[in-house]
Amino acid sequence: MAVGNKQAVIGIALVAGIGLLGAVSARSQPAIDQAHASGFRPPHLVALGHFTETLDVSAFQRGNLHGHSTRSDGNAPPEDVYAWYREHGYQFTTLTDHNQLTQPDEFKSQARKGFVLLPGEEVTIYVGKVPIHVNGICTKHAIGNSRFEDIHVALTWAVKQVIAQDAVALINHPNFEWALKAGDLEAGRDAQLVEIWSGHPYVHPEGDATRPSTEAIWDQTLTDGLGFAPASVDDSHHYKPDDKEPTARPGRGWVYAFGAETKRKPICDALKTGRLYASNGGAFTRLALTRDAITVWPEGEGGTVEFLGSAGRTLETARPAAGASASYAAKGGEGYVRVRLTRPDGKKAWTRAYRVETEIKRGP
Repeated sequence: MAVGNKQAVIGIALVAGIGLLGAVSARSQPAIDQAHASGFRPPHLVALGHFTETLDVSAFQRGNLHGHSTRSDGNAPPEDVYAWYREHGYQFTTLTDHNQLTQPDEFKSQARKGFVLLPGEEVTIYVGKVPIHVNGICTKHAIGNSRFEDIHVALTWAVKQVIAQDAVALINHPNFEWALKAGDLEAGRDAQLVEIWSGHPYVHPEGDATRPSTEAIWDQTLTDGLGFAPASVDDSHHYKPDDKEPTARPGRGWVYAFGAETKRKPICDALKTGRLYASNGGAFTRLALTRDAITVWPEGEGGTVEFLGSAGRTLETARPAAGASASYAAKGGEGYVRVRLTRPDGKKAWTRAYRVETEIKRGP
């Protein structure tokens, strides 16, 4: 076989070997058949996976990113809301009353060493009767409400208003009134966070018989290439001991921001860059990511650790003993890897999705 033809066949064979990246065109088949007939054997190709970032964190700040007071539709004044979170072991919280910014400087007396207040507002807008809600956290000035005729325009507008202030945009409860589908969230792609779980009893985080959970919606956006980090929140409205269920009570969902410094700026920076994990009861004592593997150390005894990839498929499952870790080594083709911890009582924790870069190389 001539050198030129052999090089062409090798090139075709390389393409044929990369089944991970797409099928070979039917027009290539005659050349491949010619290679086989000549006794040529294509080189062995292997896929290698590498995470695109690294980290090792064992210090976390617990905080709530969605809560209301009597300034909108909550049933306790701001002072009482701040006091509840301070007295229940949180390191930070924010008030996100509807279409009005609550600035921490107004409530300095509620701050303590080890407990900080973040500015917040729930930007509450409508498309007809469809509610579109986006929290602005760490913002500098109020945004207020508006009305739109298109869901995508509305979501884009709200997120951009927050991001323009170098702040944190959180897309709230996609399943509230079944307002947002996975495809709609492309319009809010600049938001750093999306609610994947909420303690509010009327926002359907688990979906229903015909509609997906907010976690499944999040997975679809990740599969589509978006980069939202997960938030679990209270969306608290009711704080009084005699409030009856079902009510939107505090202490049900939160995030753990990475870092040991309990100050406003480092916490806001962690939220802006997605350095956090979400929880409604599960916890990690450490999270490590190398070029080759992701490892988590669940807190307490028992529990199931799931490593999930593109489209939410389960890659591996582990049940580490108390104090032990669980790891997943990147193999290539995952798209991303995220971790879900489920405790024996059903409470969960969710890491961010960490992207995997796939590299095709000749094997031995």
